[in-house]
Formats: sequence, C-alpha cells, structure tokens
Amino acid sequence: MPVARPQGGEEALRFGSPRIGVGWVGIGIAGFVFVVVAASQLLAGGPESPAIIAAIGGAALLLALLCCITRVVEIDPARREIIVTRRLLGLAWRRRFPFAAFERAAVEWHFHVPRNARRDGTLEGDQRFMGYWLALRGRSRLVLDWTKDPEAAEDAARRLGRILGIRAERCFYVRVPGRDGVMLSESRPRLRTTLPRRAR
Repeated sequence: MPVARPQGGEEALRFGSPRIGVGWVGIGIAGFVFVVVAASQLLAGGPESPAIIAAIGGAALLLALLCCITRVVEIDPARREIIVTRRLLGLAWRRRFPFAAFERAAVEWHFHVPRNARRDGTLEGDQRFMGYWLALRGRSRLVLDWTKDPEAAEDAARRLGRILGIRAERCFYVRVPGRDGVMLSESRPRLRTTLPRRAR
C-alpha cells in the first residue's frame, strides 16, 4: 500500500515500485522455457530446429522484457496531477492526468478461488480468497494498487478522496461483523457505497 511523504506542506502518495520485484518470476519462467525447448530441439536435430529455437527465443525475450517493466503512480497535490511512470532498462515514459479527470477513489472487491483450493462454506473462510483493487475512476479507470487488506485499501481511498477532493467508495461489497466481532467483507454485486469516515 502507499507510503505518505510530505511535499510542499501537503500530503503526497506513491503507489508501485521502481524495482522489478515479482517480475523476476516471469523472467525465470521465460528463461526456463527457452532452455527446455532449445535443449529438446537440439537433441531432436531436425532441419527446422534453428527456426523453432529462434522463434521460442524471441517470444521468451519479449516476455522477459515485459516482466522488466516497472510502474509507479505518484499523486502530486502541488501540481494537482497524477503521474504514471513506466521504466524499462533505464528508459522511462510518463503519462499525466489532472485531478479533474477522476470523480471517485474506489476500493473494488475481487473474489478468486484457486483450482487447488476449497471453500469451507463460511464467510470467515472466504476472506482468504478476497482481494481489493484500489483505483481512481472517472472518464477512465486508473489502477493504483492491489491488496488483501480491506482496511488498508479503504484508508488509502479516504486519503485519495481528501487529496483529490472526490468521493471515496466501496464497490461490490459491504463490511459486516463476524461471529467473533471481527469485521468481514461480504459480496454485494453492483453495489457502490460511500466509505464512512471511519472503518466499520
């Protein structure tokens, strides 16, 4: 989630990281696939092997380059703009959005059960399959972050709403008390509600 830092007496936020991070996983997969395919083709020794190796190598290189791209989103209150910076091997390109381009800071509920996992049929058990997108919405949708922590996402949305002067909202879920009093998320398709000032 974002880290707040002072800038010109106002609160600024930054999302994302300039480091490759989990992208190394994709790079490793691309390298492994290339090595396996190249080795099998060399052992096969067919006349089409060099072309196949070149094609797989090009695809693996493209995947590795895509995994090297980093993305950082900065909220700049002083200039009243949002800067999205992408970097690849020392190159950087930026896109800027004015605050006026967005109307809502949204926490969007997401539910996904992996193939090797099973639900236990309880709301408490379902919490581990839930995630939350933090996004700005207006004429377009700008994704800022993803987290498993709804309170952190909602706190960030409130801060964004305060800085940009827009509404902060929950999308597709509500917060309800569980059996032990702990607040849980529950699906509400198509429901959008304004976030309360304090988490419930």
